[in-house]
Amino acid sequence: MAPKARIEDLFTASRADVVEPQQLMAEYGIGIDTHSRFIQVCLLLRKDEGFLRFERDFATDWPVLNEARQWCCDLLRVHGVHADPLRYVLESTSTYHLPVVRAFGGEPRIINPMLAGASKRKTDVLDARMLAYHAITGLWPPSFVPDDAIQVLRVLLGNRRNAQRRATQLSNRLNNIVLRFGHTFGTLGKVMGSFGRAILEDLASGKLPDAPGVCPQPLPEQVRGTLLQHIAEYDAQRQRVAELTRQATRHAHNTEFVLGTGEIVSGKQLMPLLETVPGIGPLTALLWMAEIVAVHRFPSAKALAAFAGCDPSLKISAGKVAQHVRRGGNKTLHHALMQAAGQLIQKRNEPFGRWGYKLMRSHPKGGFRKACGAVARRLATSLYHVQRTGESFSYDKYNFWRVPDVPSIPIQDMGLGRFTKILSSLELHTSNQVVNAYMTTLASEKGVGEKCLASIKQWLSQHTKGFTSTGPSSDARVRKSAHRLKRASPTASSPTDASSK
Repeated sequence: MAPKARIEDLFTASRADVVEPQQLMAEYGIGIDTHSRFIQVCLLLRKDEGFLRFERDFATDWPVLNEARQWCCDLLRVHGVHADPLRYVLESTSTYHLPVVRAFGGEPRIINPMLAGASKRKTDVLDARMLAYHAITGLWPPSFVPDDAIQVLRVLLGNRRNAQRRATQLSNRLNNIVLRFGHTFGTLGKVMGSFGRAILEDLASGKLPDAPGVCPQPLPEQVRGTLLQHIAEYDAQRQRVAELTRQATRHAHNTEFVLGTGEIVSGKQLMPLLETVPGIGPLTALLWMAEIVAVHRFPSAKALAAFAGCDPSLKISAGKVAQHVRRGGNKTLHHALMQAAGQLIQKRNEPFGRWGYKLMRSHPKGGFRKACGAVARRLATSLYHVQRTGESFSYDKYNFWRVPDVPSIPIQDMGLGRFTKILSSLELHTSNQVVNAYMTTLASEKGVGEKCLASIKQWLSQHTKGFTSTGPSSDARVRKSAHRLKRASPTASSPTDASSK
């Protein structure tokens, strides 16, 4: 039996975890509550055992904002406090805080208003006091403020998203109009695609084309003008999207970025590196460069994944997980990564996609979304390391997608019984091909049942050292989802092709 610990020993062991208050307190703290027409400033100064508090509100005119900064600097100088650079905390309120940051300079701490702290009474003065308290205690690290070149890139990409969104709205509106009069050709393809647009233009000109999904009654004359107007506006928005894409690409190529090694490269050099990551195209690379800018902002790949909204957050009570919550993060970047992940899973022509597809089949409920989130996190991590090292993406250090090393024998010698004929009909003739198909898309093949998969799994466990895969799920809904996904992606690689890769 272990000897009983003394109270003095416990106290001595825990003293290292105690942090003295004066080590946390800075000499001063500035809190700024921002609004569209004015700002409320609170400055706290340490004085003996207490604090001196100075409060004042300022207008948001540019000369007055400079006056607010000078007021803070004068107070600090009078009380003998050195403030270079100037540190302050303010809330992220749309874009109202950006002129304040530009006027004050220094090291801002820009925080989410939800993190400022709730109180029974909420006024601008109390909010500024709370932010000043956060500043003097050093609660928040310095925020990253992008330069003007990055702000220009973000504006261009934002305008492009607005134009793309408007074009999508017009396409949906056109489909809505023709459906009102019985025309269902929009279900056979995109309304503004090559097939649908030809029919739409004929209907708008008063013709009645002989095509599937076209009602035998022509459109009323009053509606034709609306269709022509929407089509012209759609074309204008699409041209605007193309032009803004060219402008953003040209601007990004001429902008300098910092790699994790400290090397400064142009966007023209960085974009091809980012596009080596599977599923990442020019637009996603542009968005990454505009939102991330420099990877040294983040201490690790995990922190960057959290910024992109790719980290699950757990609500734990009494030691039990009460709820799974995914943080919002940067919504624009998160949406782009999720789209790229979905494309990889549907095509399954990359190890990331095959791994995500297998993960999707193992979750009967919401499997596709969970798989997209997992693949999106891997994409964010891969992009982080590409920009950190300045090297192209490589699968060399990934082990999750590799097929187990098994003896290469004919399928007849594997002892699979009646399943040998089924697998042979799928052009699987060797054990390597069978194992590769088992690890990827075999569960979605017609004629392959749970007993067949179980027999392959048993053979794997006998001939592969350390094989611990749970194999495909036996849930019928998962198999149905796999079949549906296979029908939706005719370009998926065959098991034989995957084995050769």
